[in-house]
Amino acid sequence: MAIDFFFENSALDKMAELIEKTEALPGAGVTPTYEKGLRELLGKQKADKTISELNLYGKFKKLPDELEHTLLLTNVQLHWDKKNNAYVSSGRSASG
Repeated sequence: MAIDFFFENSALDKMAELIEKTEALPGAGVTPTYEKGLRELLGKQKADKTISELNLYGKFKKLPDELEHTLLLTNVQLHWDKKNNAYVSSGRSASG
């Protein structure tokens, strides 16, 4: 799930630092689901090249423009909540 909004850079940096330090949050490994998501966002050819880079270097040489978002979340599971007239997370929370 890609989320874009205006955010003070210093606050965003602090949030990123806290997320990186939180051991309870698993990283997004290069799984078949991750590869499928990259292909949906980047197209097959660009995604395959990017996946090769990740496998070779363990990181992006340059983050693809399509992945430039304020937040990019994986394993997001949403369901429609009629009462709130909104999508609501139905996945596991960070607290458990």
